[in-house]
Amino acid sequence: MAKCKLTLTIDGHPGSYQPGDTIRGTVTLHAVEDVTAKSVTLERLWRVGGWGNTEERAVGKDELASDVQVRAGEQQDLAFAVAAPDGPTTYAGTLVQLDQFIRARADVPWTVDPKIEERYELRPGGTALIGDRAPYTRVVHAARAWNRLRLVALAVAAVLLWATDFPGSLLWLAIAGVVIALFGRNAIAARKLGDIALSIGATRACPGDQIPIHLEIRPPTSVTIDRVAATVAGKESATRGSGSDRQTRTHELLSEETVLIDGGTMERGQVFSADTVVTVPRTTALSWKGSSNSIAWTVAIRIVVPSWPDWGVTRELVLVPGQPSTIEPVATAALSAG
Repeated sequence: MAKCKLTLTIDGHPGSYQPGDTIRGTVTLHAVEDVTAKSVTLERLWRVGGWGNTEERAVGKDELASDVQVRAGEQQDLAFAVAAPDGPTTYAGTLVQLDQFIRARADVPWTVDPKIEERYELRPGGTALIGDRAPYTRVVHAARAWNRLRLVALAVAAVLLWATDFPGSLLWLAIAGVVIALFGRNAIAARKLGDIALSIGATRACPGDQIPIHLEIRPPTSVTIDRVAATVAGKESATRGSGSDRQTRTHELLSEETVLIDGGTMERGQVFSADTVVTVPRTTALSWKGSSNSIAWTVAIRIVVPSWPDWGVTRELVLVPGQPSTIEPVATAALSAG
């Protein structure tokens, strides 16, 4: 039989907090028989559950008292005040459930240490994001990209013809051609579109932010595009089991395409330039990654050309707590008209 038991009370039953807020409460040690606890500690921890494997991690530990002596039938209250952690924030999804807990434990010699925990809600902070917005820029020179693709294709073909007997080499050449075409879609697309310059104002943002996009295209010949679109997508991912029993499921949170530029014809050699914005969805599903579970977002820019491979860029979009604020456009190397 345990010599004592613990109760834990968080003020506010149990309350909702933002990072940095003070969480107050009381840990009470109830003695069944005379007991001396070497220490009583308090841990802040998060736990992820849901469909996948359970994960847990401590984010802070404090000693409330040491050498606590309580006589049988009596109790001792230990008040605490600790800061709410930075994250992860509380989230209830389809596959992923993120919760925050406070756990009290008494170190009692010669018996199983009594412990107790209480859940509380940690909501995103209200301040604007301050720090690195992690902007992204890219300039594609169509001729260079095409030449690199041709060199790779020739090198692969030479190796396969040298290492594989005919006619098996033809099969491997066909397979390699498909793989190279898939990985070289952008180079093939740029062959028709020409030089492309793209800048994304931020790949680290708060829900509700508006991310500026700048795009320039200089086609080698007159070309018609169907549209330029941006897609913001989010998904939950959860893994259950391990080894041969490992299973992974994903759940789509959002996949929203916004047409940034309507279709039209671009004339040979003239630089087409456009500035627009992508709106980050207002969501409580902030970016997070554990060993078996994750919440991930991406932003993708795509130039759609009729009867030709699309040109596109997909970047990870890290959603962090905070309120929307102004994101300045990011300059990229402009394409000269000459």
